[in-house]
Amino acid sequence: MHLSCLFAILVSAGYPNALLMYCTPSSTKDGIKSMRGRKWENVSRRLTVAPLADHYFANAEKGNLQSLPLSQQPFRFFEYWTLKEAYIKARGMGLSIPLDRFSFDVTQAGRIDLHVDPCLEDDAERWMFWQWSLDQDYLLALCAQRNCNAATPSVQLWRALPLLTSQTEDTGPLRTSHSPSSKLAS
Repeated sequence: MHLSCLFAILVSAGYPNALLMYCTPSSTKDGIKSMRGRKWENVSRRLTVAPLADHYFANAEKGNLQSLPLSQQPFRFFEYWTLKEAYIKARGMGLSIPLDRFSFDVTQAGRIDLHVDPCLEDDAERWMFWQWSLDQDYLLALCAQRNCNAATPSVQLWRALPLLTSQTEDTGPLRTSHSPSSKLAS
């Protein structure tokens, strides 16, 4: 079971600080039923996160964010934000899903846990998540719907240099929604 993700960080004048990404399972039997949820963010942007978190985040996420030193809050904000956007894109419902009705727990090193309010009529266990920190300035989140009875797929990142080449990316995930015993290619 394998999932390939190709990304390119564009540094041209026309695309300053942009990241392009494309993901695909190697086959429809690879443990992935839906591959629509992916989100990247340039985390080097400086912004005041408290008002955004107060408006969009679940209480648990707000509490975790506020418990961190101010210097760590922007990065944690983007950890939550990329995961939230990846999830709503994977579900195919966009912002019709209230962002404060589901939450992520990223307080355990290397782990992502999704909690879904029963009003959303979804099962958190049907989703898999991966998150990477790329080149210090980018955070990437990936969400895929599990295929019943299939093994957890491995994920391979490929860095593309547009019009030149591509190479495998040796950066392992920052965190995943799988148990530490799950085999993930980095």
